[in-house]
Amino acid sequence: MSVRKAKPSERKQLLLAIGLSVAGLLACNGKTPTEALVASPTPETRQSPTPRPTPTPTPSPTPVPEFRLRGTIYDWEGGTVRDHGGVTVLDGPQKGANARTDATGGYLLMGLQPGTIHVRAGATGFFTQTKEVTIVGDTTLDFTLDSP
Repeated sequence: MSVRKAKPSERKQLLLAIGLSVAGLLACNGKTPTEALVASPTPETRQSPTPRPTPTPTPSPTPVPEFRLRGTIYDWEGGTVRDHGGVTVLDGPQKGANARTDATGGYLLMGLQPGTIHVRAGATGFFTQTKEVTIVGDTTLDFTLDSP
């Protein structure tokens, strides 16, 4: 059998193969490569952390529209009740809200929410009167009061 000298490119490949073989044998810890492969522990598989759900932002409450109720309190003869009349909301979210009449008998209730309410008007020396009104926007509600 004759031995020939390896070409430089063959030498590189041969050295690489020998280096890989030696490294593989060192990794086997004295076992055959087959035994080392069978006995080698499997790498641990890391589970990705379970993603936390993104919290849903709490929506801002929709503001409830507010409206005005205005009107005039008249006496039974068609004149206005001046300075001594008033109105009061009897039910609903604004129960108890009230307003006094001005010098012309006019009143103004502000900040009323939409809905149906009962409003009572009165003045010194007159019978009270109660009316139902549905608030869906700024509303006018006049009263005519009878005297005893």
